[in-house]
Amino acid sequence: MRYFLARHARFRSIVASFVCCCRAVAVSMLVLTASSAFPAEKALQEAKSVAPASTDDEETVERYRRVALAKLALGRDREKEERYDDALRLYYRARLFDRSSPAIARAAIELALKLNREAEAARHAILAVQENVPLDADLLRQLGSYLMEQGEWETAAVLMQKALDSNSGNKKSATDLLDRMELGKILGMAGKNEKAADCFAVVMKALLDPKSDALDETTRVILLGERPAAVYSLFGDCFIEAGRPAEARTAFDKANELQPDPTARKLNEARTLLVEKKPAEALAILDKLLAEKISGQGETPYEAFADALKQLNKSDETIPRLEELLKKNPEDLALLYSLGERCAEAKKYDRARELFEETTKLAPTLTGYRKLIDVFRKSGDYDALLKALGEATAIGGGVESLADEVQDISEDEKASEGLVAAAKKNLSAAKASDYERLAVAAAAALEGKRWSDAETLFNAAVKADPSRAAEAYLVWGLGLLVGEKGKEAVTVFEKAILAADTPAAAALFQFYLAGALGIDGRYDEALAATEKAVKLRPDLSRLRERKCWVLLRAKRYADARKAYEQLIQDMDKDFSSDEVRETVKQAKLALSSLCEELKDTDAAEELLENVWGEFPDDVGAMNDLGYLWADHGKNLGLAEKMIRQAMEKEPKSAAYRDSLAWALYRQGRFDDALVESKKAADELDDGVIFEHQGDIYKALGKMDEAKNAWAKSAKAFRKAGEPDKAVAVEKKSQPSP
Repeated sequence: MRYFLARHARFRSIVASFVCCCRAVAVSMLVLTASSAFPAEKALQEAKSVAPASTDDEETVERYRRVALAKLALGRDREKEERYDDALRLYYRARLFDRSSPAIARAAIELALKLNREAEAARHAILAVQENVPLDADLLRQLGSYLMEQGEWETAAVLMQKALDSNSGNKKSATDLLDRMELGKILGMAGKNEKAADCFAVVMKALLDPKSDALDETTRVILLGERPAAVYSLFGDCFIEAGRPAEARTAFDKANELQPDPTARKLNEARTLLVEKKPAEALAILDKLLAEKISGQGETPYEAFADALKQLNKSDETIPRLEELLKKNPEDLALLYSLGERCAEAKKYDRARELFEETTKLAPTLTGYRKLIDVFRKSGDYDALLKALGEATAIGGGVESLADEVQDISEDEKASEGLVAAAKKNLSAAKASDYERLAVAAAAALEGKRWSDAETLFNAAVKADPSRAAEAYLVWGLGLLVGEKGKEAVTVFEKAILAADTPAAAALFQFYLAGALGIDGRYDEALAATEKAVKLRPDLSRLRERKCWVLLRAKRYADARKAYEQLIQDMDKDFSSDEVRETVKQAKLALSSLCEELKDTDAAEELLENVWGEFPDDVGAMNDLGYLWADHGKNLGLAEKMIRQAMEKEPKSAAYRDSLAWALYRQGRFDDALVESKKAADELDDGVIFEHQGDIYKALGKMDEAKNAWAKSAKAFRKAGEPDKAVAVEKKSQPSP
């Protein structure tokens, strides 16, 4: 977990997903096959009578297929009537029962795009590709480009690769080259250089072939853009990373031909020689090049220089020779960074410190400070570490900018103690300029669960600069919440509310105060804080969700259900932001669990199906719908497959493994169920897990073991504050009347 942002996200997750029998939600289903049209209304009647089955035999699979086709047909009717939300929901539910149907997948994805729900469409496209469902290449390109814009390189590559594969029958076409170019860029951003090089090799060969059938002038312009030399340099860099020197040399030569650059040409030749394992020749070029005091190439020439010496088994010469170069060019930032990193690796901390301090003087950036902070931590100079952290925090604009560094310090017990001790010196004399160093030291103490030290330092930071009190209280309060220190967090957020200088800040602190009060069991006060937050900022969705969570935590189930239903009704058609959709998703997941608790299984199932429709990749949803079906003896083969898919993504989840055990039990596979149940119990002391295990033992005729498991279940339920469930489990051990 990384400090500030991760804490914020994790707390929101805790707030949003809390529920008595919290399991998670949504689906991923069995791959079936589609065929011709089927009368919709008749099939829907048949769908209602799909009977429980212990295995997915041919008859059951055929029923699933018919249910899917019925929903597809009805969805098309709704789409013609322009009832688009209803249509999309039907398409998604059709996919639940037949995920192999191209017609169903296309209908769902195309309508989602029509409704400008690109993220949703992309999730279903990824699912379709993973299950080898054919999709239109233009559709794949469109969604691949969308994911690329979002910075989701790996998933974008999946879709673009599928688009490329769909054109495999015409590998010499312009479309093929354009697809390969785009895919190569995406793979390069994802760090998959070998695959990217495969794409670029085909494109470069066509570009260099004047007789290429695939290249008209328009395609050539699209591929090379406004800076053709830069494109060939990109190819060359990728070939270097992929260990393909011949192609790299060709690309770099073409780049130099288009835009002559003697320095870049020599450097790239040296890099290519290194890939060819010719370090002596590379070093000869680099020696001459570095003597010219080059600039604009970053650390690349120095990295190549060190690599050449390493290949020659002369790594011990790297630092001395870089030192000589530094004498001739003492303000070369790239050289300072490169030499400093090598000194730090060699544990020459004093020299590394000098070098990195020089970089912060020449260019005070977070990059230099991060390197300096690492040196101070490893060398044990905690006064200097505190000073550097404070200066870096000021440059970065807050503690969150040093999330990784704070995490590293908190995990290093000696460094954590040393930093706190350094920060505690002369606290009474602290002034406003000391705020950053006190705040970051407090954050490190908080991350390391040094609660008392964190309190001392946060209070000192607030005293040093009262104008930044709200900032300090936010970091402090969130850390306490994640540490489940509800009572302490209440005190901090009450102070934060007094320090808030805007309605938005006050609303945020009321929101967090409600969470702290809820954790502390002060539910009426938590509800009051929630109402204040919503009144201040009625436009923020997560503030409204907090009221639902408090009611749920207070076990005021009827009120919680009404609140969740109203929230979902008000926001379900709002697709204005990812935050809104996440709030709706979490509300539906929580409400589905609540409905199950209230024995309204149909409502719970419908909510889970809705979540899966929008978020088919939600791992918790895969488990929850599978478990719900298994628990009620429905779609047992599909339920098992869904749960197994969830386990593939989170194999260490004891809850998901218990779900699998239960699905196997409901199919009558008691021996297999017991194996999974034991594994789950080894990972988590949970009342539900032990109750299920007892039921499995009973089915196997092992009553002594069953009673023992039920006793553990009752004990776990009481420990969790659920005495009613404990009593219900204990009754299982009593003889039948």
